[in-house]
Amino acid sequence: MPEQTGPHSPRKTSLWGRLPFMGRLLVFFWAVILLGSAAIAFALSHTAPTPAAPKSLAKLPLNRSTQPPLPPPSVPSERHSPQISPLETARQERRIPLSILLGGYGYSLELSQKTRERLPSAIAFGVSPYLNTLANITTEAHTAQHELYMTLPMRSLDAEHTDTGAQTLGTGESPAHEEQKLTWWLNRTHNIAGMTDVTSYGCSQTDSAYLQSQEFHDIAQTIARHGLLYLSGQKFPARPINGMTATLCLNGDASPETLAQSYAALEQTLYPSGAILLVVTPLTPAVLESLSLWLQSPAASHFLLMPPSALADTPPQ
Repeated sequence: MPEQTGPHSPRKTSLWGRLPFMGRLLVFFWAVILLGSAAIAFALSHTAPTPAAPKSLAKLPLNRSTQPPLPPPSVPSERHSPQISPLETARQERRIPLSILLGGYGYSLELSQKTRERLPSAIAFGVSPYLNTLANITTEAHTAQHELYMTLPMRSLDAEHTDTGAQTLGTGESPAHEEQKLTWWLNRTHNIAGMTDVTSYGCSQTDSAYLQSQEFHDIAQTIARHGLLYLSGQKFPARPINGMTATLCLNGDASPETLAQSYAALEQTLYPSGAILLVVTPLTPAVLESLSLWLQSPAASHFLLMPPSALADTPPQ
């Protein structure tokens, strides 16, 4: 029979329509599996790590914006730099080491203030423990970085004309009494660098026999245990304590012209140690004016000013 055509002819059944129900379900199942796998693959392709740059690019310079910051240039720390002593500095600069102690500081508050303000901080002052203004005087001088040495009154060479006070040492009293007086001195050593036998009367207040006695040796050891230096106004063979000895002592009551001549003579005088510890006592307006002028003169440039403690030595035992 010939095949029928036209609008009334029966339609061909599609493949999907000819599949049984279980077949359609199986096709739907695998379609879901394939779509899910494709979705997972797409997600992984957008979250995967960037592949490493080729080795040929490893040597290329990085952009400056991606380079780590460079460390700051190293600055030598002062804490680790070697400290050069004032004496070594003077040797390297071929200058003469010079220390100056002005005795009788503090008796005139106005003169003391001018001296503290006008003179370099390397200049030291000698003070009396009997001063009523001792605490203020020593605090102000210490703040201005001046070294202070407290006068230690001892039995005088001229006891009839020199009053060294009630706490004078070496007067022949018992060792316990001497120790008690020394304790009185030590209780006044705040801001003090050391003790001295230099007074406002001069550099030689006692005889060398006392300075070499066992009594003074015991006193010196007590002073040393308190970490104090001893500045001696006069030379004696074996100083039993770490400290300094004056090279030259000038009378502060002299005229400005005489003082200026004495300063000028420092350079022409050869001293065995090569260093000079100059003591000028008492402090007077003439001392302040003459010393200020000399320190500003060309002659003073041959010296390197330093505090007395820079000249401290260790005596033989």
